[in-house]
Amino acid sequence: MELVFLGTSAGSPTVRRNVQSVVVRLESGASVLVDCGEGTQHQLLRANGERLLRASSIVSVYLTHLHGDHSFGLPGVLCFLDASAPQGPPLRVYGPPGTRAMARAALSLSRTELKRGYAVTELVGGPDDVPLEWEPPGPHPNELPGDELAPEAGLWSLADDAGCRVLAASIDHAGIPCLAYCLQEPPRPAKIRADVVTARAREAGVDAKRLFAEIRRTGRTEDLSPADIFVGGRPDLPGRRVVVFGDCRPNHERRDAVLRLAADADVVVHEATLDVDLADLAHARGHSTPRDAGRLARDARARLLVLWHFSPRYDRADADDLETRFRDAAAADGPFPGTVLLASDFLKLPVPLRSDPAVSRD
Repeated sequence: MELVFLGTSAGSPTVRRNVQSVVVRLESGASVLVDCGEGTQHQLLRANGERLLRASSIVSVYLTHLHGDHSFGLPGVLCFLDASAPQGPPLRVYGPPGTRAMARAALSLSRTELKRGYAVTELVGGPDDVPLEWEPPGPHPNELPGDELAPEAGLWSLADDAGCRVLAASIDHAGIPCLAYCLQEPPRPAKIRADVVTARAREAGVDAKRLFAEIRRTGRTEDLSPADIFVGGRPDLPGRRVVVFGDCRPNHERRDAVLRLAADADVVVHEATLDVDLADLAHARGHSTPRDAGRLARDARARLLVLWHFSPRYDRADADDLETRFRDAAAADGPFPGTVLLASDFLKLPVPLRSDPAVSRD
């Protein structure tokens, strides 16, 4: 599992950064794309050419919201992915209300043909949903039936995607429907402590292969507890958990659902549009500071916080100075036990396998 950042600028591209997009490559070999601002197609082409990722592996696109720096690249990305793997399965698109109408309008008015087809699932029932003020076109000729999902207990539960469970929560972006997504791997079998099991088989005078088979089948033996048998002390270990936030400001009413979504995440990707000296401006516009992001990541017990979505005003800032300021701000409300990184375009970030058995995820 790894992340490849394709765009990290807020609002508009700069010389150094394109607007928002990140690819998450899953253990299955498939990949998903979270957000696709204008120019994402070109970023995919470059990343593919530099062997940072394989564009044809992308099976789904997740939009956090419909502001242009997160969504204007969608029509081009659908065309690019269709051309990259024309025999592939239909592309799946997930997003807030309006995603289907946006795709239909762009693809229909441009007379675009897609060999693979596509389907849109909208996450409806959020606190910021409003009816469309215009009549969208009918289904595109290559559009397949999609779905509308409502939240339960504050979270949307999407169909498993390429071996990952996908959840979403509503976040506050000053009135426009906006989402954070969680990609959760299933648990994986823990390694057996072969020396312990072999020694026990020898003491009991039984075939070690049979004892190993019994452990794999049942997770235990009569004389050995899981704490003795397995590295990590349990028969399975938690899968990795990556959470990607769209644009947002702190919101007390939505905090419980957001923390459940991000709890014990291996990686939290969170916006940090403006520095703490401009916190009032950031919050008024529905954005966060690195201090806001650090507070959330700390309360969620995240292992790694990755900041992105930086205002273009910082594009000329010294990179080392900006990183120091933002990292210090993220820890301003107390030491952050994990690591804080500032994302840059084409940063490739592996997500290591979990070996810590202490985390329980429901």
